[in-house]
Order: sequence, then C-alpha cells, then structure tokens
Amino acid sequence: MKTKEFDEAIQFYNNSIKLDSDEPTTYCNRALAFIKIKKYENALSDCNKAIELKQDYSKAYYRRAVCFMGLQKFQESLNDLLFVLIGAPSSPEVTEELKTLKEKWMQNVPKENWVKIENDINDKVEMAKDPKKKDELMKNLIKTEKEKISQKKESENIKSTQTSQNAQPTSNFKKIKIVEDVVEDKTNISPELSINIIFI
Repeated sequence: MKTKEFDEAIQFYNNSIKLDSDEPTTYCNRALAFIKIKKYENALSDCNKAIELKQDYSKAYYRRAVCFMGLQKFQESLNDLLFVLIGAPSSPEVTEELKTLKEKWMQNVPKENWVKIENDINDKVEMAKDPKKKDELMKNLIKTEKEKISQKKESENIKSTQTSQNAQPTSNFKKIKIVEDVVEDKTNISPELSINIIFI
C-alpha cells in the first residue's frame, strides 16, 4: 500500500473511534497503519490505548514492541515481545522480531556491553518458553507495565495541574454555568453528550 492509502485507512479508523471509542481493535489497527508510515509515536499511543482497554491483547503488545524498536527503546520492545512469546512460544513472527531486535540493539551499544545484554535476552526468552518459569517472568512483566502506567498517570496529573495554574481568568466575559445532558442516540451506536451553556 502507498502512503496515501494508509492515510485514508487512518481517517477511516478516526471516524470509527468517534462512533465507538472503547473498541481496542480499532486502535490496534490504526497503530498498524501508523507503523507502516513510520509514525511510531502515534502508533505507540494507539497501542497503549488498546492495551488499556484490553490488558491481555497480544497483538497490541506485538505492535507496541515494533513501535518501541522504531524509537530505539529496545528494553521496552523486548518486554512486549516476551509477553507475546509466553502465550505463543513457537510464533515465527515473534522469533523474527527478536532476531531484528538483537541486530538493532547490538548496533546501538558498545561492544563490551553487548555480551551481557544478549545473555539476558536469551535467558528471558528461555524463561518465556519454559512452562515452569514463564509465570515468574509474566509477574515481572506485569509489574513493569503497572509501574509504567502509574508513572504516565503521575506525569499527566502534573501537566494538568500546571495547565490549570497557568490559566488566567478573563474578566471581560460573563460567568457561565455548564449543564450536561446525555442525549440518546437513535442509531443505538453511542450516547452523545449535549452541553448547554447558560449565562448567569
């Protein structure tokens, strides 16, 4: 597909999300379109949203691993590939991505550090494939994911606080009262929020 076709696909998914913002597959599919045109930050955001909506969504983890690799965040990419590998230990796609990950990672670290990193990768891959050890690895991956989500929320809260502190009140406007009403959508797709502004 050409870039234009991926752009059209992204627009299609944008419209779909407007109709239903809680469907994880839509975000995951839009992420793939972003990956194809190398917009890894956008794809990463979509993968995160898909995982937030469906925590065991292997395809979203796999695509997020590709995003992390594109952004040269190799440890994060490895963690996501391991998550997928635990559920699909003989997956040729994951095996191929792990090979690519090693090649790219090796090019971005000093040679004297690579042996230790490669050994760690191999040990964790073996753990993911071992029925007796994969549960321990999964617990560690889940813990890492929870910490990542917690840090993201803290960062968003800080930004939100800074934004509200920086907001300057405008004295030239009347005070307004905002009344929210949920209006039933006759198409039964999703409710729409109607905001009535009442000057007081």
